[in-house]
Amino acid sequence: DNTQKQLNTIKSFNIWHRSLMTLILDESKLEGKITPDAIAGEKICYYYIKNNGFLKEGELLDNAQKLKDIPIVIIQGRYDMCCPMQTAWELYKKIPHADFFITPDAGHKSDEPGIMEKILEYTERYSLL
Repeated sequence: DNTQKQLNTIKSFNIWHRSLMTLILDESKLEGKITPDAIAGEKICYYYIKNNGFLKEGELLDNAQKLKDIPIVIIQGRYDMCCPMQTAWELYKKIPHADFFITPDAGHKSDEPGIMEKILEYTERYSLL
């Protein structure tokens, strides 16, 4: 059945994707039925991978000067396998007015320790602008 094959493929991709997204994988979250939200999320992720993202190579860095009047925070997980630290550093060098944080015990996911705290801190800070 094609539907079951798709679900199995999405579940395998989901497990692989999650293992890249977090420093310490909670394997208990990988068990059980994959949710409709997870299926939708993985389809979106796959679309971006298949189409080389949504920006051309170098587009963000080449246009970073357009961000000069926008408050920016860069929160980088030290063990991020999706967006390597070098890319965050290159962006920061182009927009030195940004606040830049390296979270020493995190990967890519926003709910990892240190990352979520900075997101909440800056959400509050920027809500007052």
